[in-house]
Amino acid sequence: MNEDLFGNPVDTTTPPPRTVAGIARNNDGSFVSNPLVRLFGKGPERARCKACKHLWAKKRGKTYFKCLLRPGTVNTCSPLSDHRANWWACAKFEPKTTAP
Repeated sequence: MNEDLFGNPVDTTTPPPRTVAGIARNNDGSFVSNPLVRLFGKGPERARCKACKHLWAKKRGKTYFKCLLRPGTVNTCSPLSDHRANWWACAKFEPKTTAP
């Protein structure tokens, strides 16, 4: 057992719940969610943005993911316009096509 700032015991073996009040957490524990889900609605069950054809990687020394459905964010270099590949997909989800 670890202790918090005030000396209270903290159980670090139990991960935080994946959903709180119906809102899913990201892998890092944050509650930031896909803004397109609020705009278009939920996508297919268990689908993630990383499997969608609208997500693309912008490489400038580091990889920044952008979604083509978010207007005005594709050509920016701001963390506010970055799109997490592991977000739950929106209703405009289209699976990536694989070359034969």
